[in-house]
Amino acid sequence: MATRFLQAMMVAWMLAACAGRPVTSDGSGLGEPVRGPCNALILDDTFVSCGAPDDACRAWLVEHRVDTLICVDGSEPDIEAANRAGLKVLHLPFSYDGVPEAVTLAISRAALESRARNRSLAIHCHHGAHRSPAAAATAMRALGTSVAEAEAALILAGTSPGYPGLWRDALEQEALQVETEDALAAVPLAWNTTVPPAEFVRLMGEMESRINAMHASITRGEPPAAADAGAFADALRLCAAQGRGHAEGVELALLELAGEAQALEAFLTSASMADDVEHGGAGIDVAGIHDAEVRAAAAALGVIQESCRTCHQVHRDR
Repeated sequence: MATRFLQAMMVAWMLAACAGRPVTSDGSGLGEPVRGPCNALILDDTFVSCGAPDDACRAWLVEHRVDTLICVDGSEPDIEAANRAGLKVLHLPFSYDGVPEAVTLAISRAALESRARNRSLAIHCHHGAHRSPAAAATAMRALGTSVAEAEAALILAGTSPGYPGLWRDALEQEALQVETEDALAAVPLAWNTTVPPAEFVRLMGEMESRINAMHASITRGEPPAAADAGAFADALRLCAAQGRGHAEGVELALLELAGEAQALEAFLTSASMADDVEHGGAGIDVAGIHDAEVRAAAAALGVIQESCRTCHQVHRDR
């Protein structure tokens, strides 16, 4: 049964991607999508999904009647920036293997309160494509939205079939019974407080920051800093220690990635030392050497990121 469900979901997702518009099980759609900065997407009159918001995104949300921001990412949200924009914040972090019932109930309560104020709420994860639309769709189902509408919301947001737990919880969530809906008033909502990230999540954030810094250097036509590659390798080794004893093979995979990052650090260090040597002699193409370093670093970083994607596909939430 689960296999048939997943196959049907993947077919619907691929058809929608090919057609460029949402497709639901009854053939209906959501109309022309309204999108904003940071992958913001209006899903219905109550729910908006987005990635980690910046100032422009927060302003866009407020312009679109949003007064509540729910963060489901492991990283801590910027509460002060949200409050300055006029948004109150609820931090309900969860992972990629499904939407916890407690999160669904908390979002449902917050949604009912937003509706009572004639306002909307936004849910954000890191990229705004997987966890945030899944959390929104699951709460939509809990509050009576059809399976077809929830499915269309996930497709429109680009939620990957590679996260079957998110699809399962959104599409199999049952509407809350009247007595349950009445009991939502007792569900605690810790406004404007954060849940400290787990060490593994913090390290993942550190790695992403270092990769972004290396990409920024390459975009400027400069070799990345060896320090960024070294810090990336260190974070990978610490992640490997965190993953020890959890999923089979994850420690080895992370250590292999750390080795790749360490090799990049060694290359960048040697390149930097070579650049310090006087290249003013006849026949030395200094600009050509510099460009070659950037190309080599970009290629190495591409290999590392492909290894990261492979590791995620095999180990994330398995």
